[in-house]
This record gives sequence, structure tokens and C-alpha cells, in this order.
Amino acid sequence: MRQLYETQQILSRGQIYTATTTVMVTAKLTSGGTGVPSESLTLEYRLDGTQPWTTLGSQSTGSDGSTIFSVANLTAGSLYDFQVTFAGDSNFAASNYGATYTPAGSGNPDQTSLGVDISPTTITTASTVTADITLDDSTTNMPITGTQLSVELDAQVLGMPTTDSSGMVSIQLPSLTEGNHTLTVSYAGSSTHTPAVSNSTLQVSSVAPPPPPPPGGGSPLGIILGASAIGAGAVALFLTGII
Repeated sequence: MRQLYETQQILSRGQIYTATTTVMVTAKLTSGGTGVPSESLTLEYRLDGTQPWTTLGSQSTGSDGSTIFSVANLTAGSLYDFQVTFAGDSNFAASNYGATYTPAGSGNPDQTSLGVDISPTTITTASTVTADITLDDSTTNMPITGTQLSVELDAQVLGMPTTDSSGMVSIQLPSLTEGNHTLTVSYAGSSTHTPAVSNSTLQVSSVAPPPPPPPGGGSPLGIILGASAIGAGAVALFLTGII
């Protein structure tokens, strides 16, 4: 008999398609903080907590333990209850998780949060510089996934990366010359989320040259070790000089 592990589900209210009043519900099944794949989750929803539950259906979790349900034809401005259920099996105990949400109406996109983290914090002309970008829905505090961004360095386009399942993407910058540079990351927005722009100033310093060799062309200060036999199979090290 396999050991039963505690299970947990996270119900996230993802991207809300306000134009069609469709809500995308992301459910994730985890055990000890690790996603559990290939398990069936069932989503139910109801209006205002007073109507009977409507079963949308069941879906299998992906490699990260999550799955996304699409709930269509919801009334904008009305409060809905959502509930995800895991029936359990021989490996994991049954569990369920619920949340409430009011979908926005047409013309009211959610606010967007765009964050850019530059590393390293001290930059020289020899540095390998990386920009870690995060795109979130400020209304629901959920990541905005699969979304294309524009990245420019000094008004020159570097690329159009797409956010991953965590709403994140990383891009490595080309070699930078000494002085100030401007990194601009922008999101054009959509019917569901407002546009967003982030400008970062990068201060780049030159690399200090190596110290000159000592006078006379000699080598830097060092220690010479010699060796002599002191018995069968034994070697002793001794200091013979300093140059």
C-alpha cells in the first residue's frame, strides 16, 4: 500500500475576458509544495451563493500539477462562487478548494503591474547583464501568461519575448559601453488588461586595467618550494627562496 500524502489545491482567478464575460480559472494540485500531474480535477460554479452548483467538467492536471478551466457566459458585475474538487486516489487524499469572484464588465480592463529586475546591480563594460521581467494582474494578483512584451535598449528593439506560466521572462542584454543606457519594457495592453511601461537607467562603468608588472620585468612576489628525499618513499618540502 502506498503512503497517502496530503493534497492541496490552489484556485487562482486568472485572466478575465471582460468582452465576453468569460473567466479563466487556474487550479493547481500540489503535495508538499510540488505539483501533482495526471490527476483529475472537477470545477463547479454558482451565482451569488444562492443558486445550485453547475458542474463545468473535469480536466487532468499537467506536468506542473495545474489545469485551466474556461467558464463562459457569466454576468458581469455579479458575484460567483467557484469550487475545485479532487476525488483522491490510492496515492493522495481527497480535497477541495473554493473562492469567490466578480467578473468585470466590458470596458473595465484589469490594472497591469510590470516589474523589471536588473542584475548585477553594479554594471561594468565586462558584465553579463540580465533583465528579469514580471507581468501581473494588479486586480487579482495573478500572473499574466503567454503575453508578448517589447524590450528596447536605447530605443533599439532587442526582442519581443513572451511571458511563461509564471508571468515571467528573462532576457540577456548585449555588451554595454561605458555611460548611461535606458532599458524600456512595454506591454501594449488588451481588452482584459491595461498597457504598462517600465524604464530602467543602467549606469555602466569601465573595467579597471590590470596592475603593471614590477620594475625590471621580473615576476610578482612568489615563493619557491624545493624538495629532497629524506627516506625511502618520503619527500620533504622546504623554502629555498623568495623572488
